[in-house]
Amino acid sequence: MTLHERLLRLFLDSQKVAALLGDLDEEAARLGASHGWIRRQALRYALSAAWLAATRMDEDFAQDVRHGFRLVRRLPGLALAACTSLAIGIGGTTAAFTMIDAALLRPWPYPDADRLMVVSTNLGRYFSPPAFRRLASQHDGLDHLTAAEGHEFLMKFGGQAVLVNGHRVSAEVVPLLGLNGPLHPEAGRTFLTSEFTPESEPVVAISHRLWRTRYASSQSIIGQTITADGAPLRVVGVLSRNFDFFPDSDLLVPLTFSEPGTYSEYARTLEVYGSLRPGLTPDLAALMLSGKTRYFFPTQVASVESVRDRLFRGFRPTVKILSVVSLIILLVGCLNFATLLTVRSADRQQELAVRIAMGAGRHRIVRQLVTEALVLSVVGGAAGVLLAYIGRGLLAGNATEGMLELSRNPEWRVIVFATVLAVSTGVMFSIGPARRATARVDLESALRDTVPSPLSGISPFGFRGNWLVGSIQVAFTMVLLVGAGLLVKSLLRIQSFDPGYDSSHAVTLRFDLPRIRYRTDADVASFVDLLTDRIRAVPGVHDAGAASSLPFFLGALRMRHVLLEGPIHVSGPPEAMPFGWRVPPPPPPPPGMTDMPPLDFFFALSCEVDPAFFRTMRIPLIKGRDFTPFDTAASPPVVIINQAMAARYWPDADPVGRRMRLGPLYPWKTIVGVVGNIRRFARDDEIRSEYYEPFAQAGDQRRLLARLGTDLASRGLVEAPSSPAMIVVRSRLNARTVANAVAPLVRTIDPSLPIGQVSTLRQALDNAIADRRFILSHVVGFAVLALLLAAVGVYAVTSHVVRRRGHELGIRAALGARGTHLVWLAMQEGVVVAVVGVFVGGLLSIALTPQLRGFLYEVNPWDWRTLSLVAFLLIPAVICASYFPARRAARVDPLTALKSV
Repeated sequence: MTLHERLLRLFLDSQKVAALLGDLDEEAARLGASHGWIRRQALRYALSAAWLAATRMDEDFAQDVRHGFRLVRRLPGLALAACTSLAIGIGGTTAAFTMIDAALLRPWPYPDADRLMVVSTNLGRYFSPPAFRRLASQHDGLDHLTAAEGHEFLMKFGGQAVLVNGHRVSAEVVPLLGLNGPLHPEAGRTFLTSEFTPESEPVVAISHRLWRTRYASSQSIIGQTITADGAPLRVVGVLSRNFDFFPDSDLLVPLTFSEPGTYSEYARTLEVYGSLRPGLTPDLAALMLSGKTRYFFPTQVASVESVRDRLFRGFRPTVKILSVVSLIILLVGCLNFATLLTVRSADRQQELAVRIAMGAGRHRIVRQLVTEALVLSVVGGAAGVLLAYIGRGLLAGNATEGMLELSRNPEWRVIVFATVLAVSTGVMFSIGPARRATARVDLESALRDTVPSPLSGISPFGFRGNWLVGSIQVAFTMVLLVGAGLLVKSLLRIQSFDPGYDSSHAVTLRFDLPRIRYRTDADVASFVDLLTDRIRAVPGVHDAGAASSLPFFLGALRMRHVLLEGPIHVSGPPEAMPFGWRVPPPPPPPPGMTDMPPLDFFFALSCEVDPAFFRTMRIPLIKGRDFTPFDTAASPPVVIINQAMAARYWPDADPVGRRMRLGPLYPWKTIVGVVGNIRRFARDDEIRSEYYEPFAQAGDQRRLLARLGTDLASRGLVEAPSSPAMIVVRSRLNARTVANAVAPLVRTIDPSLPIGQVSTLRQALDNAIADRRFILSHVVGFAVLALLLAAVGVYAVTSHVVRRRGHELGIRAALGARGTHLVWLAMQEGVVVAVVGVFVGGLLSIALTPQLRGFLYEVNPWDWRTLSLVAFLLIPAVICASYFPARRAARVDPLTALKSV
């Protein structure tokens, strides 16, 4: 034996390289070779042996992969069922992860995005210009304190007036959002510090979307002047396509400040953002800001919250439910995959026995079976990614508006997630079946081409474990079906409720009337009356009315303090604020009356309407009279209240003829009627006190707002606000036809006034339950898929048992057993799976369905009727999956069975 052979054998026989290197000195002395030469040769042979081992392993792995693909070709039905099971599980989970990634995990392109904060107080999230300036003077806790004000700019494109969403922002927005760094404008430049002064030339930065759709991505737009709200603005830049901090905002205009006006403290229109300083928490920053806000009037307490947390706060319950549902469908799919692999391994007993008899080790066979399963899992994972890619469009279509953006392609995290999920599930759920398959091989029976008894060699974790797996599948399927049943029941109830008005065949049109032109109540009332009269003359229109706010369209709806003329008797709990609303501060005492006793103010929603509003909306008049054209600014002020307000403050008296007002300096308004309650904010929201007043008599507050807007506009703080008017058109024509018919009528009254929003009352009602429909669609879809997977798993196991017991059933048939007895004998384990699975599933449903409480309406999460109905439907479905292979087994030919014995 040569020296090279001795060293190679020594290395290959050694279990540790360290042991070989430790004996090198002795070998060198015995063989007369130098120590360095021995080490170099040992390293060479070590690398050669490692390469040979890796090559051999690669060849084995490649052979196993090829064998896996041959298995797919030889058994396409089994491969299709296994791949489909994994594709459904991985596809559903990946689609859910795609949405979660887009909403919660995808990094924002802004600098220090995790430290972007929004500031608010106990009075709400909006600040007045003087309040913001006081905060910005010494902004403890936050850097780059920035004010932003949303605004709809009136622009003209092709001679047509269009409302374009935009924002006015203060100077610190540039470093805060990285407009001079990673989000540098696509074209042009960002704002200069000098452009945030009142004396500077008005400039604007347009969004990439507006640049592409309205200006054909032309570079020549930079430096040109565009007109918005009648004022010239020079375009200095095109925002980056990744800039979406203000969703649906197409214009960014510098916000300039000058000396505050008399009423500017009450103009709370600014949102305040900032970057949290390193080392601070939001609570600590809020505590530091509260040191200033406590000196505001009225005294306020500041709060600081992450922008991302606030944006997706309402989305988190949906994420929670979607995650649980997707994990359940993944588990059901993986269990079905493992069941199919176990069935296939059990049918390959003779093949595995021959391999073992020829010297193949059990570990080598396990590796082969796992590799074959890995091939199926990779194919199923690829199909799952394709399903997730297709399903992401469905997710985006069903998601609530503004909840997330799913228009982008899945990012690398989603692809990595799907890949890891496919590989890990393929390995995890194939090792068990592979080890059990090799452990149960009976060489003697398999080599003699006989099948052992189905009861032989079965351990608690053996083939009988597949029935346990089937029970688990049925249990989780029942959880999904129960959840789907509860959501369907809740949706049916919430859709059948009475909103208090007729939402069918009602088109809504929104107009924002600039208070520069519509200063008085008479101006607004004249526009509304003239437009509704002309709309009623349009063929196909039955009626038309107007209001400052419609249900689910907030408009100018406000929660106001009111004084009620006694005697009153308050009934029920205190008035609840709408979700996200803050308690409005009480009005300040009148000048010269600071020593007057405190007044008892009550809360009520305020809305302005025209005389035809209740008739058009078909809101019933309970008591008194409706508004008439004679309720003008010159006539005594009147209001109409809703039934909830009447029941709260005059439960035992007639409120018609009583009076109310907004404060000591406001005139008394006489209650002339009571109308039915309507749902304002949500289908399942509670009814609140509400009063209506005619457009023509809203001057006591409109004059204050007009004075406020003019004062601020004259000082360059904010532009005069607009007065919303919502027109309801009762017609069988579709929304677009109505809008096309109304547009020329509007131009004859005010050529520069566009239609801001076109919708229907039915769409508003449907959007109010969009989150419920979103969850419902996915839970129902996953429940149906889980039921299909569970049925396939039970069918596969039953078919396998029937094949293994073919001889037994044939002998029983030859001995006179009836067909019904044979069918029952073959399917009795499927019945056990159904019963046990439903029982366990019922317990799991009781534990998990309370997570749906926030999405249910007048439905108990532990509704026994739903549980009973699902059990009544699920047990027959699972039994049917085992009945058909059992019925096929009962038709076995006794003579054929006896000949094979």
